[in-house]
Amino acid sequence: MAKNADTQNLLLITVIAQEVNFEANAVIYQFGEPSEAFFLVIDGEIQLENKYGQVQSVQYLDSFGMLDLLNNEAIHTRLKFL
Repeated sequence: MAKNADTQNLLLITVIAQEVNFEANAVIYQFGEPSEAFFLVIDGEIQLENKYGQVQSVQYLDSFGMLDLLNNEAIHTRLKFL
């Protein structure tokens, strides 16, 4: 999302955004927890693991969690800060 966003849209996001820092190896969300936010990575790397064990990493300016939040669904992945 953010990698393709124009400057104006990124500025709009920053108005409502809250910066959160995580320690290395911190688990951010577990499977089935309620979705309360979406994330934009500005530093570090996040590991997303689905219930089948498939792993994907997200890095600088990658975003995730938007669909779960908008659809008011439980988290479908385990999120871990690397």
